[in-house]
Amino acid sequence: MNLETELRNLVADQPFVPDIEIAVRRGRRLRRRSTAIRGAAVLSVVAGVTATAVALNQPAPPESAQVIVARTVAAITAQNGAYRITGADRQDIFDSIHQASEITDFSNGKPIWTQAVRTTGPGKFEMRVIDYQKRVWADTTRAAMGVVSGSQLADEFRQGCFKVVDTAVIDGQPADKLATCQPSATSTWISRATWLPISVESNGKTVTYQWFDSIDPSTTWPAVPAGFRQVQPTPELLYHN
Repeated sequence: MNLETELRNLVADQPFVPDIEIAVRRGRRLRRRSTAIRGAAVLSVVAGVTATAVALNQPAPPESAQVIVARTVAAITAQNGAYRITGADRQDIFDSIHQASEITDFSNGKPIWTQAVRTTGPGKFEMRVIDYQKRVWADTTRAAMGVVSGSQLADEFRQGCFKVVDTAVIDGQPADKLATCQPSATSTWISRATWLPISVESNGKTVTYQWFDSIDPSTTWPAVPAGFRQVQPTPELLYHN
């Protein structure tokens, strides 16, 4: 019997004993590789979903400024109901249907002065002013007093020159930001859903617009609080000078 045959017989007579250390090391390497592959796949899916979400949140490129302005003028003219402008320290309500308006100044969230105007007949208006700090009020009449209406706001857009400077999704609706052609600190966001203004930014302050098809006339004529004293309608009181 030669050496080769003896070695074969020797190996054949030995029971199989697996090398546990090697097996464990191989298993760990395979698990790490499998985990890495699965992790890369998950990251790829998440990245794809995220990219899709970002793409869905980005509005389509805007129309030209001329088209946006034309649509805004048409929307304001067609709406011509009522709108509220709200800022940090002031709120204006304009009601074109009833020819009424109310302007209120605030301080720390509380009203300090209100001026309301409403029509009492063709070319006739009455005004009520309340000074909440001085606890006084006055009523007066005017033969001619204009109330800011939607048509006047539409004229501001119709007669101005604008350019598109930004596009974003605001409160879930795509919107375009218009600025005047001349250097200015004022810009207006226009909703693509309604083509109506939704906010105006000026000198670091922002005011928002709310539009209504109709409004209760009583909401623009304030009640005089109990204990307030009626006084003469001086210019200082009427116009908060």
